[in-house]
Amino acid sequence: MRNPAPKTPPKRIRFSRGAKQLRIMAPMARVYAVDMDVVRSQWPDIIGGSHHRVDAFVPKDEIWIEAKLGAKRGRFILAHEMIEKLLMDGLGWKYEKAHAAANDLEFDLRTLAADRQQNETVREVAPIMLRHLLKHFRGDEHMDKIRYCAEGIASSYIKY
Repeated sequence: MRNPAPKTPPKRIRFSRGAKQLRIMAPMARVYAVDMDVVRSQWPDIIGGSHHRVDAFVPKDEIWIEAKLGAKRGRFILAHEMIEKLLMDGLGWKYEKAHAAANDLEFDLRTLAADRQQNETVREVAPIMLRHLLKHFRGDEHMDKIRYCAEGIASSYIKY
């Protein structure tokens, strides 16, 4: 398990042309495919993806996904990072708790993908997102927001 971002922000990561490419505009952040070898040359313990709540050098409105993973594998990391960020931002969860919840979601998505010969649809993925969000958000007064988040994350997962 990685350590969360340090108290004092580390230096900013500088990328050469093409090493950081915008993939999608998700509801909660812009999602970039990033050459993580560049990042690891300065911060070696980053794996797969990240956001500012875990690594302070990632800009606040961005999620980074390792470009080498490609779309098929990168979307699992994207869903993980989005749920983790949502739980940390929305509920104030600590990294360890949000990371464990994101791992559960990622496992379910990988299981669904393994059972299918073709790509999943938003209609199939959104209920999985909703089920995981409902585990953590309680109360009917938030139901519209929870559905919106589940559909947004599912849509981003499919688009990636």
